[in-house]
Amino acid sequence: MNAQAILERIQEDAKTAASAILQDATDRAAALKQASEARIAAKREETLAQAEKDAGEAAERMKRMAELDQRKLLLGDKRRLMDRAFQQALEKLHQMPKDQAQALFMEKLLQAAAGGEQLVIGEIQPGWFDDAFLQQANAKLQAAGKEPLTALQSKSGLHCCGFLLRKGDMETDCSMEALLQGQRLALESQVAQVLFPQ
Repeated sequence: MNAQAILERIQEDAKTAASAILQDATDRAAALKQASEARIAAKREETLAQAEKDAGEAAERMKRMAELDQRKLLLGDKRRLMDRAFQQALEKLHQMPKDQAQALFMEKLLQAAAGGEQLVIGEIQPGWFDDAFLQQANAKLQAAGKEPLTALQSKSGLHCCGFLLRKGDMETDCSMEALLQGQRLALESQVAQVLFPQ
């Protein structure tokens, strides 16, 4: 074989080897690209699924928060309506006829007084508590073996309808406001049934 033939043979073998190497590299690049695209597609699906799940959970949380806020607003409205109902009831009590009011307060005074207290009258309806009321209260206290009340005093700034019994540092609130407040817990469920029937 001559040198030219050998060179041509070497060149042809090199081309074949280069072509095989190039084909192998192209096949491997295509396989890597395909695997990479499959991983990217899988990751995209996984990300979309997670985003969908997260969005659903976020929407559910937002819905629950909106429902909670709505319940809070409704509860606040109901509370304000209840407060207004009790305020109107108190205003009606302030308009009670004098003889009924005196009978009610006489009963409360006799229950609360230990004897020897000062009777301090509130600013609302002070005319209910006149000298005749004090004399009658003292007569009943003495009949029960208790000391009479020491004084009848109106107090500016005592914004209530009724009186305080004061002895030293001790005060007993016998006002309409305190009486209604004391009954409010017991009455609230009944008032709620009237205001918010099911």
